Amino acid sequence: MTPSLSPHDALALVGARWIDIRSPDERASDLGFLPGSVGLLPGESCEECLQGDQDAPVLLYCTSGRRSLTAAQALQQGRPGAVFSLQGGVLAWQEAGLPTCGVTPPEDPPRLASLERFPRLLLSCFAAETVENSLDGNPAAHRIDPAAIVQAALHEPHVVPDSILAMLRAIDRVAEIARSNRFPLGKIAENTDRLRTSLLRLKHAAT
Repeated sequence: MTPSLSPHDALALVGARWIDIRSPDERASDLGFLPGSVGLLPGESCEECLQGDQDAPVLLYCTSGRRSLTAAQALQQGRPGAVFSLQGGVLAWQEAGLPTCGVTPPEDPPRLASLERFPRLLLSCFAAETVENSLDGNPAAHRIDPAAIVQAALHEPHVVPDSILAMLRAIDRVAEIARSNRFPLGKIAENTDRLRTSLLRLKHAAT
């Protein structure tokens, strides 16, 4: 049977990939999502989202933990790496007092003139976050190449290049790298919210 982890046990799971199995609309709701997790694109499976990474442990989550437990049991059948479900889902995460993206509107998010300028904004934010962590004594920050990470995130094979969804996926991937390298969750949540708000405001302005 697939194990369920409490929020604090999930935090202690080293090198894990966190996948939000909810729909993009649910992920964008006021309930929010976990910092450093990756949301599924429309029609995308967990296996596709994981990009063939078979050995890393995986944590799936949803709103309450019921759907993610079922999904984790199915995913576990074809993977050598451990698969877990977040017990209680986002609701339990928030009850534990842990940082959550999408709950508190960011103050003064960056203004974005065009979609073409977003990769530069993402890189600037991630590079600054990496330098800050390096100065704070995080040894993992010295091994990170922000430019390479951002470029890889923007050119995943199953996303439409230069689309809003591609940019949202890039935010997720950058946040995932930051979390896996022990950047502070609160800071990851803050930067994620600022970047998503800038991008979605641009989207709404264009419609």
